[in-house]
Amino acid sequence: MTEPGARSTHDESHGGALGSRLNWLRAAVLAMAVTYAAGSLSGAAGV
Repeated sequence: MTEPGARSTHDESHGGALGSRLNWLRAAVLAMAVTYAAGSLSGAAGV
């Protein structure tokens, strides 16, 4: 019954750096997706 607790603490110890990195990646991907969507929409509108 000690594995779940140890596993959670292990994940928490690495969760800070990994979480911030994933958040940065997610933000970058979202920004790229929004830029691409805006570009394709403006292109389709003929602007």
